[in-house]
Order: sequence, then C-alpha cells, then structure tokens
Amino acid sequence: MTIRITLFAMLKEEAGLANFEIDIAEGSTGADVLREVGKLYPVLSDYLAYVRLASPEKYLRTRDVIDAIATPELYIIPPVSGG
Repeated sequence: MTIRITLFAMLKEEAGLANFEIDIAEGSTGADVLREVGKLYPVLSDYLAYVRLASPEKYLRTRDVIDAIATPELYIIPPVSGG
C-alpha cells in the first residue's frame, strides 16, 4: 500500500523535500512508517523519536495501525515550542 508523507518545518529543510510516497505493508503501525522514513531519509533519523504523526483528521500514536485506504496521507510534525 502506498501512502503520501508530508514533512513540515526543519524536517522538510533537512530532507530537502516536503512530500514523498512510501510503500507500507498491511497492518503497519505508525512506528513502522517512521522506521521506513528513517531508512529512506537517514538525515531525519535523529528527529523521528520526537515527532508527531498525524492524518488529516487526527494525531496518531506510534502503535496505531495505518489503513492506507482510509488514510492515504500522513503528516510528520516536529516538536513545536513557544510562549
């Protein structure tokens, strides 16, 4: 199954692109998706332990199973601070 990944902020800058597609196996979790992203873009590996994964509707947990048909696009959002 193919899903589209969108990166934001410094993740986009580090990877040198904002969007790409990856293939995931049926039953893959959010953690599996992040692991695959780290393999494809090793420059992001150090950041992936601190990111949030989201669908267009909600934030996802790393243990959530990703349904590529219902959720064909995921966002990887870096930590945000402010005040």
